[in-house]
Amino acid sequence: MVEKSYDGILKWSLNHRFIVLSTAVLLFAGSIALVPKIGIERIPQLSQGEFSVEFKLPPGTPIEETDKALRSVQNNSKDLPN
Repeated sequence: MVEKSYDGILKWSLNHRFIVLSTAVLLFAGSIALVPKIGIERIPQLSQGEFSVEFKLPPGTPIEETDKALRSVQNNSKDLPN
């Protein structure tokens, strides 16, 4: 059954290439026209209560000062809402 239907549809499609191609182009254009109404979001934004902080100190800063600066950032971030 499927083989016979497929064979008939394939023959018709090859004999009516302009109709098939026009239909495909119209369907593609119609789907593109619908994108603004639907909206696109490839990767949804996830909120997991995480954030990153980057800070730079001058080269040669002693480890004690670096540790002090890092602890200051940690202490200030504790007060931020989740």
